[in-house]
Amino acid sequence: MAEPQVRIPPPPRVRISLQQMQDEYDEGNREPLRNLIKAWIEIQKRPPSHPYSFFRIAGYHGEPFRGTGATTSNQNWWGGFCHHGNVLFPTWHRAYVLTIENALRSVEGCENVTLPFWDECIYDNPRPPTPPSNVIPTVLTSKTFDLDDGNGPVPNPLYSYSFAKAIKDLANDDADYSKPAGYETVRYPLSGLVGTKDVVNTMDHNRNYTNEAENIATLNGNVYNWLTGSIKITPDPDEPTRYPDTFSVFERFKRCLVAPNYNIFSNTSSQAYWIDQAEQTDKNYYESLESPHNAIHLAVGGFYVPGLYNADEILGANGDMGENDTAAFDPIFFFHHCWIDNVFWLWQQKNDKTENLGLISDYNDPGLNSTGIAGSPQGEMLNLDTKLYPFEYTSKQVTNIADLEYSYGPSSLSPYVAAPEGDRYRLPSLRGQLHGVVKASGLTRDTISGSFVVEIHAVRGGEEILIHREAVLSRWGIQGCLNCQNHLELNILAPVHQRLLDLPGEGEWTYKSTVKDRKYSGIAKPRLSLLPPGVANAHTNFVKYG
Repeated sequence: MAEPQVRIPPPPRVRISLQQMQDEYDEGNREPLRNLIKAWIEIQKRPPSHPYSFFRIAGYHGEPFRGTGATTSNQNWWGGFCHHGNVLFPTWHRAYVLTIENALRSVEGCENVTLPFWDECIYDNPRPPTPPSNVIPTVLTSKTFDLDDGNGPVPNPLYSYSFAKAIKDLANDDADYSKPAGYETVRYPLSGLVGTKDVVNTMDHNRNYTNEAENIATLNGNVYNWLTGSIKITPDPDEPTRYPDTFSVFERFKRCLVAPNYNIFSNTSSQAYWIDQAEQTDKNYYESLESPHNAIHLAVGGFYVPGLYNADEILGANGDMGENDTAAFDPIFFFHHCWIDNVFWLWQQKNDKTENLGLISDYNDPGLNSTGIAGSPQGEMLNLDTKLYPFEYTSKQVTNIADLEYSYGPSSLSPYVAAPEGDRYRLPSLRGQLHGVVKASGLTRDTISGSFVVEIHAVRGGEEILIHREAVLSRWGIQGCLNCQNHLELNILAPVHQRLLDLPGEGEWTYKSTVKDRKYSGIAKPRLSLLPPGVANAHTNFVKYG
């Protein structure tokens, strides 16, 4: 009798960094990147009705809006399937990235394609003194790509996307944020606002940025300044003192890896709640994955952070990545989110959460609120069995990526996962260095149109030091998005280090905040309070400013 045949499952496909894939292409292994480009070309060609078309998949995140609310004044409609500001942010986007990868693999001849991740921390250790020319891998910023088929270069599908059909933002009567068929996505420093009220200003703005090479350099410089946004204090020229880095995106990605539980790690709402309200006794400040994620969206889409590259702010830059409704139509979105998923997996590995995320069901945690979430019973707490609509998954089903038949190759953050104490790759901690946490409250999304940045400064005499910068990814109009309205109020928390208080100088430190959107600076002044670590809502040693 013949032995029964045992099917051995294939090894999981490996997602590598886009930088590694591009290096291999340049060194002669051209097939992986070439097939990736071919697959992207094909899914962008598919009609919007195709279940694996780029237009359809990109539209899951925000526009084009669907449901009765898209054509009526009903405010209880959703403005997209995406999860932000809640505990399903990492798992929903994991299913989302898997969907675009499956679409790419559905293209004939591209069945072995895997989606690479844009390694956003590759220039962190060590950091170049000036912005490199390929902070964003060049395959994402080149207008053309040669498929080596003898027909010459073709339009690069990763550079931009031309809308297969029009989308209309019906949440606003004037439809300012609609996009016509044929609209091509843009990135910083360009503007993509083409509604009736904005099209003339957009044309005037973009006429100032017609040099493609200069635009790419400006974009790379802007992203690098977000990544490295550290502050250096030099009260004594002979003994420069580096202030601890709490707001650079590099440090935020590393710091989120030491988040002590999934709630804090997963989203900004839970992060703020656990630092501010929960019984925190270890006197530390934690970061969520969503926070640096937001910053990259704004860096690619339209905010300029002064730094080494240029000291001038470019107002009016309104790229698609900086606005939640259209972000996924820029192909760079999926390489960014593949990186976010990689960091999620690294946190799981470091914290022994590859099988069970360990969600804490705290009714007071705003990150568990289901109100306004598409496909979720309203008023119930989100949990790991909540369906990640429109995908046929729950968070439990996407927890272990081996079950999804993929794995990750090494990245710039991989060494931090198992680094011994004292090692070059030891993860940053504020334990023992934290004086308190400045809380900026009283700020709501409905007072600001679009995404924005909150900055918090320490002030003493004529000295002013930027100690924290928080990017808030939002929509141009939130009137038709109940989930957005459910998360109107924002609490921004900034760590205050003991080293700040120890700097030489006269007087006490006070704190001020400014809010910057894409047109104005200082448009709102949140309330500020200083919370000693481990003592929720206790205000001590704080002088209100402004």
